[in-house]
Amino acid sequence: MGGAWLWAMLLAAAASMLSVASAAPGPSEARALSRTIAESYQAEERGILAFDVTQHSTIRGGPFRRDDYDVTAFVQTDGRLTAKAVLRHVEGSRSEDHAALAKREAEPESPLGRYGMRLPCDPSALDDYSFDAPVVQQQEVVLPFRTRVHDPAHGDGRIVFDSAAARIVRIDFTPSVPPDRASSANVVITFGPLMPDRRGIVKIVRVFEGHVGLVRGRVDSTSLYGNARAFSSATAAIEAIEHER
Repeated sequence: MGGAWLWAMLLAAAASMLSVASAAPGPSEARALSRTIAESYQAEERGILAFDVTQHSTIRGGPFRRDDYDVTAFVQTDGRLTAKAVLRHVEGSRSEDHAALAKREAEPESPLGRYGMRLPCDPSALDDYSFDAPVVQQQEVVLPFRTRVHDPAHGDGRIVFDSAAARIVRIDFTPSVPPDRASSANVVITFGPLMPDRRGIVKIVRVFEGHVGLVRGRVDSTSLYGNARAFSSATAAIEAIEHER
């Protein structure tokens, strides 16, 4: 009952923002819509979840090409990382052993990783961004954003929000500071159903371009989220991903 009431309130707020934006969008409407989007994101992220992320990266530079694969199990609590288990990592034709996987598991989250990015839909990062006037496209509202913090975890872009369903469809994100050796980076975050009764991030696509000396290179990386499960405790969720090793 409480969840249904929350979604009804979010839907009403989004509809209100849509009508206001259609009439005369401006800074105050953009800020109000950003708060509605943050509330929607927070509602979707609530609870304890475990899921697997399968990542495929293609690295190209001149005649060189390599395909890397990895599978990592995560536990998150209210959208924050609780634990992870790196289950597999393959670079080209070489699979890493348990010692290498453990070392990789201990590494901190990348600024452009799921838990490294400071997204404008996250209530804790809302004040790090300014928002331009929303653009209405049928039942979707596009909200452009610009970062006030210039580091690899913040960026500029836009949020695509389904105002009828009161949920985020996609975030296009360009970090204000590209990763090392990259001259540009773009990230597309897609939201969708994780389970029959849960939504969240289902895919992240990252594209990096740069050069080493005279050789230009590009990395295309796609992360797919699956095998999502809800738990009543973090302990039970951590035990579940440990059993995947």
